[in-house]
Formats: sequence, C-alpha cells, structure tokens
Amino acid sequence: MPGLRVFGQHLLPIHSERQPDFDNFVAGANLSVVESLKLFIQRPAGRGILIHSSSGLGKTHLLLAAQLVLQRKNRVVYLDAARLGLPDAEEDRFEADWLLIDNLQLAVGRSAAERMLVECFELSNQLICTSDQPVEALAFDLADLNSRLQLLAQYALTSPDEQTLLQILDERAAARNIRLPAQIGRYLLSRLSRTPGVLVAVYDLLERTALERKQKLTLSLAAEVVQQANSRNSEGFFLV
Repeated sequence: MPGLRVFGQHLLPIHSERQPDFDNFVAGANLSVVESLKLFIQRPAGRGILIHSSSGLGKTHLLLAAQLVLQRKNRVVYLDAARLGLPDAEEDRFEADWLLIDNLQLAVGRSAAERMLVECFELSNQLICTSDQPVEALAFDLADLNSRLQLLAQYALTSPDEQTLLQILDERAAARNIRLPAQIGRYLLSRLSRTPGVLVAVYDLLERTALERKQKLTLSLAAEVVQQANSRNSEGFFLV
C-alpha cells in the first residue's frame, strides 16, 4: 500500500517511493477480488465494477494498480469523488477510455457531484469505482444515478487476518531493504487498529523516526511512536 495519513475516518495517500501495483498488494483472503479486477481489465464485460470496504483495506491501492496497467494502452483518468463538481475540477474525464472513480460515497448529496457522475457514466467506456459501502447503501439523490450504479458488478474487500497484516508490514519494510523484527510487527498489531492503512501509516512513522535518529527499529522506539500516534488521535490525525 502507499504511505497513508489518517484524517478523521479517511485514509489519504501521501508521498511514497512505492508505486501501488498488483505485485505489492498483499491480497490474502481478498485474492478473488484482485483476480476479478485483473480479469475485468484484460477482458471488460458489463458496464464496470465497484470495490467497496471500510477505510484502510486497500481500495485506492487497487484502483491505482489498475491505472498503472491500463494507462499503457488506454486513456485513463483517476478522479476522487471528493473533488467532483468543484469549480477547479479537471475536465479531462471527457477524453477517457477508462474512468477510475475513488470514494463514491463522498459525492452523495452533492448535486453538482452527482450530476457529474451521471456524465461520467454516459461518457466513459469503462468504469472502476470504489466506495466505503455497497451500491444499495449509497442512496444518491439522483434516481438515475442510483439505477446506473446498479449496473456495476460489486466486490467487497474483507479485513485481513493477522498473518496477512504481518506480511503487509514485512513486505513494506523489505521494499526498503529493512528487516522488521517479528516482535515489532506483533506489537503494532496489538496496539493499533487492525487495518492495513493504519498499520502502514504508523510503521512509516516508525521507520522515518528511526532513520532521522539513526537508530535501529526497537520495541522501545515502536512504543514511543505508537504513543505519539495515539496523542495525535485526539486531533483526528491518526485513527488508532
């Protein structure tokens, strides 16, 4: 997964040297969702797909991984629904072969954004969308939009088990040639919300802190960083 900051209930990408792709997405029990997405990219069938889950399980990672593959041969536009309908929003959606729309739930109840989503459905050949809820729970004001969303095939990401979460942390560290001591991975799991986004965000903070201080990754440093993350939770910065 990309590096993440946590603000309120949303996980927002921050700078990371790792391009999100299918190879660095640890699928675990979500392998069937990943394979369905790959198959749709290779042989599109139907109007599009929607991947839904709670925050931090990898929806945006998969959307960006799809973009990386698709843009080799197609005109692809990534849109965050939070920006749909804003005066300075990009208009290049009109030129897209594929539209990738993240966070559909952030357009619910915003008339300009909902109208733009209808346009997106009319203009794009293929759609890949993400949301924190399934289609039937989104309840857009525009009935036409709700009916169009029903045309999307839906896939739900499930929360990873402990083994998968530890693997995510191990691979995050290994990508930077760092060996994450097993006890630190287990410590993070015991002290933090068990979602990949939160764990990766706090691990990144731990790694940056260690590099800045020129220290090794230790349990005492991990405890300090977790405490720092928890202290920021009252400000809505980290969700732990």
